[in-house]
Amino acid sequence: MPVVSRHARCLSPARASAWLALADRALRRAALQAGPDADFVPTASSLRLTAWAELPWDELWPALADTSAVQAARADLGGPLAVCASQSWLRRQYPPALAPPLHHPHQWHQDGALGWRFDLQAPDRAPPADALLPMQTLWIALTECGTDAPALQWVDAALPALLPLAVLTDDAVRAAAPGPLRIAQLAAGDALRFDGALLHRTQPSAGMPRVRTSVELRLFRDDARPPRLAGEHWQALG
Repeated sequence: MPVVSRHARCLSPARASAWLALADRALRRAALQAGPDADFVPTASSLRLTAWAELPWDELWPALADTSAVQAARADLGGPLAVCASQSWLRRQYPPALAPPLHHPHQWHQDGALGWRFDLQAPDRAPPADALLPMQTLWIALTECGTDAPALQWVDAALPALLPLAVLTDDAVRAAAPGPLRIAQLAAGDALRFDGALLHRTQPSAGMPRVRTSVELRLFRDDARPPRLAGEHWQALG
């Protein structure tokens, strides 16, 4: 697969608009109730999909199951899918001038690091080969993004392994990126699909006038759920 695959109209504009209205309600409620509950992360303005009561799985998954994005994820992972639901998110990203207190954009990372204990990794040793999880992320824009609202930026190069934290600063990535930096420009309902190795972050958003809302699904082969995610909530998808 390409480093990032774009799937236009993964959701119809009407469905994206309907989901956005539900997302607005859920995120407002979660922000008002923010506390020790880890379902809402104020620093990322993100709500776990398991806590998005307004959009249960029996509506979300049928809308996506037969899309080209999900069919391609099945083919790339080699079998029926499961989503790590407790590590899939409803996300809102703000330009700096509009961001609430505590909010910060996501910095450079690889989704395949999910559950990896960087604090137990010796800084002078490369992570083992199995540190990077075999997975796919399906990132669905509920709003237009990339020009007036923050989208995703990524390094357009295939990476073979998990990168240590020391090389994930913006200066280090810009100095040593193995490929050009790309920025998504998406309409509401468009999706990006990429594997766990992709190095990406929230697009720099200074001067942008609008917020972005997105849904992020972490997909795995159903019969190969990673042991280090055994304590998470899973949903078989087929």
